[in-house]
Amino acid sequence: MIDIEVTQGIEAGRLRLGEICMFRIHRRNPAVAVRWFMHFGNILQTRPMSDWSDQLTEIEWLPESPGSFRLEVQWRHGDSSGFRELAFEAHPNMHSSRVFAARPSRVSRGRRGKFWAPNEYESKGIVQYETALFDRLPSLVKPGDVVYDVGANIGLFSVPFSKGVGAEGRVLCFEPNPICVGFLRANLEVNGCTNASIVPLALTAGSQQVSFTLNFGNSLLGLTDISGFFHQKAGQVISVEGRALDELRGTFRLPPPDLVKMDVEGAEGAAVHGMAATLKDHRPTLLMEIHGANAAREVASVLDPLGYRYQEAAGGAPFGDSSELAASLERGPVVQQVICRA
Repeated sequence: MIDIEVTQGIEAGRLRLGEICMFRIHRRNPAVAVRWFMHFGNILQTRPMSDWSDQLTEIEWLPESPGSFRLEVQWRHGDSSGFRELAFEAHPNMHSSRVFAARPSRVSRGRRGKFWAPNEYESKGIVQYETALFDRLPSLVKPGDVVYDVGANIGLFSVPFSKGVGAEGRVLCFEPNPICVGFLRANLEVNGCTNASIVPLALTAGSQQVSFTLNFGNSLLGLTDISGFFHQKAGQVISVEGRALDELRGTFRLPPPDLVKMDVEGAEGAAVHGMAATLKDHRPTLLMEIHGANAAREVASVLDPLGYRYQEAAGGAPFGDSSELAASLERGPVVQQVICRA
């Protein structure tokens, strides 16, 4: 009842990592409804990547880790149903001079510290993606500062933050992904970051349980259902606790931040709304990865009234205002690394 055509991003059965793959669905009967799954490794993905639809004609997929992948399109019409599948391989083709770790089984030294990483691919790739932000860190923190690392992942920022703020400073690492928390704890320990603490929660606009996509082979894939990108990420879904930062600070008497680094994969708006009082009272600098124009507008609805201004993390070019920032994200790329100062 359906056929699948590869239109972009796959050559001879191999995926090009970091490039969007396009698949076109051809219906022999226009009334056929379809939905699709993406499986990889030996993990069966139980959550469909789309709802049933008789309008879906194209699928976009961004491969983010090496391994075996399988696109599965399920169709139904009346009492009939079936599947169409495509299998392919993704192989790493990345080179970085900033390799922190090779495999989970050992720790290697690097220019910025020692790190455990989930696999060799991530040890090369994660840092390569974040080069612009790393280059700005020395100018953003000073001894004695308090830094909130929101979306700490495995600690690639937490460790240099810890070194930068020194013995008199403090780093709070917010990370809800239980797999990342294990690596984060190890990385803080092997680097002697005694001034850093882990808060295993998602920052949201208020107290709530949120669904969280978890991938056992790639720490970069974890994100909450608050994000507009939630349904674009394949993985197992767990429930994690979400809390507003303002509430956490009141309950646990957390010190006010001088810098908030945030990388929460499209959930920036909710996180910023949950820290509105902290931002109003203390005006910390924000180092943010903003995912899409909608997230930019949500963030700006809190920051604009407080007098925040925006500039690119890479190179420091200023945006005229938040609308210019949102417009840049509508034109592309979808993700923008931004420094926000009041």
